[in-house]
Amino acid sequence: MAVACCIKLPGLLRALLLLVLSVLCLLSHASDSIVPGQPLRDGESLVSAGRIFELGFFSPGESSNRYVGIWYHNFSTNTVLWVANRQNPVKDATGSLAIAADGNLVILDGGNSTLWSSNASTASNDSVLQLTDYGNLVLNHSGIVAWQSFDHPTDTYMPGMKVGIDLKTKVNTKITSWASEDDPAPGNFSLSMDPRESTQIFMWEGTKPRWRSGRWNGQVFIGIQGMVPQYIYGFKLNNFVQEQKMYFYYDAFNSSHRYVLTWNGTERHMIWKNDTNEWYQYWAQPITPCEVYNQCGKNAACTDSATPICSCLHGFLPASSEEWDSGNWSSGCVRRTALGCRMTNSSGDGGGDGFRTLQGVKLPDISDWNSDVGADLNECQDRCLRNCSCTAYAMVTGIGCLIWGVDLLDIQVFSTGGNDLFLRLASSELGE
Repeated sequence: MAVACCIKLPGLLRALLLLVLSVLCLLSHASDSIVPGQPLRDGESLVSAGRIFELGFFSPGESSNRYVGIWYHNFSTNTVLWVANRQNPVKDATGSLAIAADGNLVILDGGNSTLWSSNASTASNDSVLQLTDYGNLVLNHSGIVAWQSFDHPTDTYMPGMKVGIDLKTKVNTKITSWASEDDPAPGNFSLSMDPRESTQIFMWEGTKPRWRSGRWNGQVFIGIQGMVPQYIYGFKLNNFVQEQKMYFYYDAFNSSHRYVLTWNGTERHMIWKNDTNEWYQYWAQPITPCEVYNQCGKNAACTDSATPICSCLHGFLPASSEEWDSGNWSSGCVRRTALGCRMTNSSGDGGGDGFRTLQGVKLPDISDWNSDVGADLNECQDRCLRNCSCTAYAMVTGIGCLIWGVDLLDIQVFSTGGNDLFLRLASSELGE
């Protein structure tokens, strides 16, 4: 028995040695960082310290092109959250990610040609690239952040990002969709803060608005039907007056939540379910026709449950009856009777004008906000009457008095919730 044991021992040692070497090899390619002179080659990866996120080369869908991206390490490993070289893929598996001599992060092809660079403004010979447990890829120059992927999002908003508008420079950071399921190049759709600084989030199709969230009231976006405070999981608006930047953020990290702007123009809030090992769609917009921006044109309301879905507001008529009857609502509606204040050139008493209530709606776009949040409904109405340009007003909890002095755009009638809009009409229209 002893002899047999001695004969088998060298083989066992060899197996153990191979196992140790394999583990060491795996660990050598599972670091969370790289430094100059240690490129990350195709087939290798970085893994964040808590083993939450992973970075490496990948090919999307049916494509054979190679991109550097970030995905989850321990679940849903095929869900790509960020892509570096969106427009300049490596054509084969010879690519590498490295820190260049000037301290910039670069992606090289097999011939050492630079396909992508971080273009950090400061040079350094003391650089470290690290993938954090927030999924943020950070390039440090002598301990100072020179560049980070969170400042250059692709199609996914992740907890920890501060995507918004710089109120000084007016630079507006955007989430941008993929071109297709197989192509991470920038697509037709983007998501950003309203450049008018209204606290709304807008989706754009090219330069044309596709969807908007409505204003933020401190707890929810008032233009999203059914949104309740519990839904937001710590979603907050920063102190933009103090910071001179306007952005929304999560105050608690949760890697199982993500917001993705799909290649075909839908914003989806996805939650990972451990019991089913699948993503669950908690919320998405626009889904219905009325969620698309200004579906019915100016001075009209959209109701998904109605046939047809578009109707002129009370006291308004189609701008073009022929277009309207054919289902082309783009021209919207015009006022049937001019406001009294405009007929009498008087604004002090409102010219006999009054208001009709439109209940439970997504309030129109492009409103003026009165900073006096404490104003009551009567005071808000009085402010509207004293201004002949005012076409409607609303009082919203957490926001205050909103007044419209333009055509009313993108009104949706909600099946539940919403706010009341007080529509200004000539006195002759009020008795109907």
